[in-house]
Formats: sequence, structure tokens, C-alpha cells
Amino acid sequence: ELIKEKEVALEEANKEKEAAIEQARQDLVKEKEIALEEAKQEFIKEKETALEETRQELVKEKETALEEAKKEKETALEEIRQELVKEKETALEEAKKEKETALEESRQELIKEKEVAKKQTRTHQRERSRS
Repeated sequence: ELIKEKEVALEEANKEKEAAIEQARQDLVKEKEIALEEAKQEFIKEKETALEETRQELVKEKETALEEAKKEKETALEEIRQELVKEKETALEEAKKEKETALEESRQELIKEKEVAKKQTRTHQRERSRS
């Protein structure tokens, strides 16, 4: 009977041992799952942070590129405006010179016509005087 009690006690001890082992195994599985989930969340958070930083850098680069393009456009427009002003000034100067030349030519023609008219008048007066 002592042997039976010892066997029953051993069986109960084995069952308790197996139950403890199973509980420890389940606890380890749960801890592993929790650790994996935490690692996963940390990885996702780091990835999101890196993506946000990259996005912000790209936005800054885009803004910088747009600002540079705007400055280049303004510079080009200013150069074009200055060229147009110079061309207008040159055209006005040329037109003024052409006008002055035409006026001088007209003045010279009027002087010649006046001289011719004076000569004709003198010639007519001489002819009248002779008659």
C-alpha cells in the first residue's frame, strides 16, 4: 500500500510538473508574442518617422527648387524688360535722327527753291526792265 501511495504521489507530482512545464511554455509563447508585437510596433514607428523625415526633406527640396526657379524667371523677365527698353530707346533715337535728317533735307530743298525763285524773280525783273 505504501508503494501505491508512492506511485500515486509520483503520478501527481509528474502531472503537476507537466502542468507547470505547459504553463511555463504558454507563458513563454505569450511573452514571445508580446515581444514580437512590441518589436513590430517599434519598427513601424521608426519606419513612419523615417518616411515623414524623408517627406519633409522632399518638400523642402521642392520649395527650394520652386524658389530658385521663381528667381531665375524673375531674372530672365528683368533681362528681357531691359533689352526691350534698350531696343525702344534705340528705335526712338533712330526715328529722331531720321526725322532730323528729313527736316534738314526739307530745309535744304526750301532754301534751293527760294534761291531759284529769287533768280527767276530777278530774271523777270531784268526782262521787264529791258522791255
